[in-house]
Amino acid sequence: MPPPGGRNAIVGAFFIAAVALAVIVTAVLSDLTSALVSTTRYVVRFELSHNAGLLAPGAEVRVGGMKVGKVSDIRQGEGDHLDVQIDVDTDLELHEDAIVRLEVPVLGTGTVINFISVGTGQRASEGTQFMGRPSPGLLAQTGLNDDDMENIRRSIESLSVTSSRVSRILEDVEPRVGEAVDGINAALKDTQSITSNIRERLPRMGDQVEAVLTDVRSSVEVWTGLATRLDERTVELAAVIESVRDTIDTNRPNIDRVLADLADITTRTNEEMMPAALETVENARTASAEGAQLAADARALFEAEAPGLRRTSANLRLASDQAKLTMLEVRRSPWRLLQRPTTRELEGELIYDATRSFAQAASDLRAASESLISLSTDDRGPVDVPGRQRAIEELHEQLMSSFGRYRQAEQELLDRALELGAVEPAGPSNRGG
Repeated sequence: MPPPGGRNAIVGAFFIAAVALAVIVTAVLSDLTSALVSTTRYVVRFELSHNAGLLAPGAEVRVGGMKVGKVSDIRQGEGDHLDVQIDVDTDLELHEDAIVRLEVPVLGTGTVINFISVGTGQRASEGTQFMGRPSPGLLAQTGLNDDDMENIRRSIESLSVTSSRVSRILEDVEPRVGEAVDGINAALKDTQSITSNIRERLPRMGDQVEAVLTDVRSSVEVWTGLATRLDERTVELAAVIESVRDTIDTNRPNIDRVLADLADITTRTNEEMMPAALETVENARTASAEGAQLAADARALFEAEAPGLRRTSANLRLASDQAKLTMLEVRRSPWRLLQRPTTRELEGELIYDATRSFAQAASDLRAASESLISLSTDDRGPVDVPGRQRAIEELHEQLMSSFGRYRQAEQELLDRALELGAVEPAGPSNRGG
């Protein structure tokens, strides 16, 4: 059994060990060890839209996810900013171009400040102010970098623009879609009507189809019989062809001889008859050319002698008219051939001569008019040929001359009639008519 003094020593030692252990545990739990580490104070400025108010004093400050300090204070900065004071281990070398951002966890609390780059420029001194970046959000926490985020942002903007375009297209297309739907409804109604008609006509169509099938069956039977007879005729034709082949083989020498004669005839035709035929054709061509030249000469001669022929024809017509008048006078008064006329008869003869002159002038006028009409037109209508144009001009002159003689003979006839008292005197207008 230890003495009382040794027991007290043991209790005292145990108490001291317990107090030391409690201090150590308290220091660990309260992070008192950080107070023993030398730190440097910096300021990180965030915009109000970055939600830096989620931070709290004591929040961790990390570099690449490793704790290097903590937040000491959060206060309102200049304008729309929040200034966050951080205490970072002095051994950590930060530069003025360091990149720092706010990181908010997806679930739970524990917002921290994380340096994703310590920079490469001039080393930051105590109190240096860094511009903080907002929390990258859920997509960045899945491992996407800034380029990926930018691509996603552009894709979202493109989808927004596409959605706007689709909306405008739908606004433009919607009235047409309504019209199309109305057309489809009308088409469906027409289809229903057609279906009803088909349903009503289907029994009759079935009867008709059955009748057609019956006719087809009969036709098939007929064609089958025809095919059978055709096979028989084919066999007979094969026999005939075989017989013809035998006949040809039998008469091969005669056929060769006939072919040789045909070849001889063809050769003689080419050598003897073809030159003669070509010569005949050439002679016919020459004769045709000469006939054409003769016709041209005759036409030229006829055109040259046309005025004389017209005069001869006019003289013959005049002689015919005079002979006709002479025969009429002789038949009418045959005694004039044997008796000398009296004075009264001579006067009647004068008016008769005037009448005859008037009749001749009228005949000339009618003949000239008919000739002019015949030259101006033909069976196919009016013509305009230079050769006829000259003849038409000449006939026009003759017509005017005949008309003048007609007027003169008319005047003479009226004068004779006035002298004999056959008609009463009239005014100048009647005499000129």
